[in-house]
Amino acid sequence: REKDDFLLGRVTVPTPNNNTARNMRKHTHEINIKTSEFAIFPYLPDPIIKQLINGTDKKFCNFSNVTYRRIFAKGRLDKGGRFYGGWWQQIPSGYRSFIRIDGEPTVELDFGATVVTLLYSMRKVPLPPDPYDLGINPKGDPQIRDIIKMFIIAWLYSSRQYGLAKD
Repeated sequence: REKDDFLLGRVTVPTPNNNTARNMRKHTHEINIKTSEFAIFPYLPDPIIKQLINGTDKKFCNFSNVTYRRIFAKGRLDKGGRFYGGWWQQIPSGYRSFIRIDGEPTVELDFGATVVTLLYSMRKVPLPPDPYDLGINPKGDPQIRDIIKMFIIAWLYSSRQYGLAKD
């Protein structure tokens, strides 16, 4: 699916029937087969599980979602592509540390600012503690940081068709 600014909504873009798409589909299927070999569950008290299943307080989690699908950006297979689908991606972040795989605890790795960090590395510039700190937010205001972050991400991923809005 892709955002359509003219229709002001999302439209479904057909998946090409080529070797690239078939290979990606095959690899996603292999990942799903491997994932199905494990018991992945949240080690939480029953009342919290019921709350997640029932969607109390907008915290809905569908534990039957145990497979991935690939979602691509801008209607192209070479523009990004993320895996979506597993309930472990839907569960509120506060509960993720309770996820177990075959009874073993898990760890959630956070790769924040990866692209910006790679850019620092490519330019051989020392990485500051906050990669989004451009020296224009001396008080460390989180709202200003979020604006800077959104701008940098939009700038990095913009193109003629998907450019930054004037405001």
